[in-house]
Amino acid sequence: MKNTSPQSALSTTYLALLGAVLLWGLSFVVTKVALTQFPVFVLLMARFVMAGGLFFLLLAHRGLPRLSLREHFVFLLLAVLNPGLYFLGESYGIKYTGASKVSLIIATIPVVVLGLSALLLRERPRSHQVGGIVLSVAGIALLIGVPELLAGAGTGELLGDLFALGAVTSCAFYIILARRLGSHHDALTITGIQMVWGAVLFAPAGLWQLGSFDHAGVDLYGLVALLYLTLGATMGGFLCYNFALTRIPAAQAAVVINCIPVVTAVSAWLILGERLGTLQALGGGVVLVAVMLSNYTPRSISGHPPCSTAPEEQAADVSAIP
Repeated sequence: MKNTSPQSALSTTYLALLGAVLLWGLSFVVTKVALTQFPVFVLLMARFVMAGGLFFLLLAHRGLPRLSLREHFVFLLLAVLNPGLYFLGESYGIKYTGASKVSLIIATIPVVVLGLSALLLRERPRSHQVGGIVLSVAGIALLIGVPELLAGAGTGELLGDLFALGAVTSCAFYIILARRLGSHHDALTITGIQMVWGAVLFAPAGLWQLGSFDHAGVDLYGLVALLYLTLGATMGGFLCYNFALTRIPAAQAAVVINCIPVVTAVSAWLILGERLGTLQALGGGVVLVAVMLSNYTPRSISGHPPCSTAPEEQAADVSAIP
């Protein structure tokens, strides 16, 4: 069998992260189109029921994994954290506070992951990683637009802020949990079971909204948007990101999330005709530099494995997850 070099493995990992960022970044624009034709929970139910069904078929073809009751509970917890609580927190945060302020709050996910990974995974952050995360948050502020951010700060509701902070917390714990599961299961198993449980979680609310849903108002654009959100953002995005979480420390994978607003801003400019000013372009550049700084690992160049985590984490058991 031909061995894969550390450099090649690292390149594959970052290509997977790039795929997740592009798929998730574009999904915000596509979701804006889809929500003009689908109610929120009908859209979420359709996405995860289709994605969960397809993943179940893939897993069944390969051979369904044999999981203990404890492992099923851990996978259910993973789905509750993301997509469950994260999607709800982000959506209602935007509803009560506004997109600009919520975007900046969401940008603190890598900071929370950095702390949690040090406490729970024993991943020791380096100074350039901390600097890159701080710089990325500053870049997000520029990307959003400082005047818009300051204007939103005066009208934001505490409830919306709490929802957004809940989304940050749930996503951070999702990243830590998925990273821990990656030492025992491959990305297809993690993502597939996560999607199946996601379908179970969103189905009750989706079926409730389905009773008042006028499906006659759905056109070709709506169907294409739903198809992209299912195959691209839900299946492809989560599969790419969960794969990366099995290969590199959680803090490094988390900071790449801050590239998503850059992709969203550029795609909204190209597709929806939204304005992309000089300050926003500068902010996007700062975020990209920050992500490269945070993921700069001299040890990987010298031939060490791409995942530079402590030995204790590699030997950790799923049963130790809080």
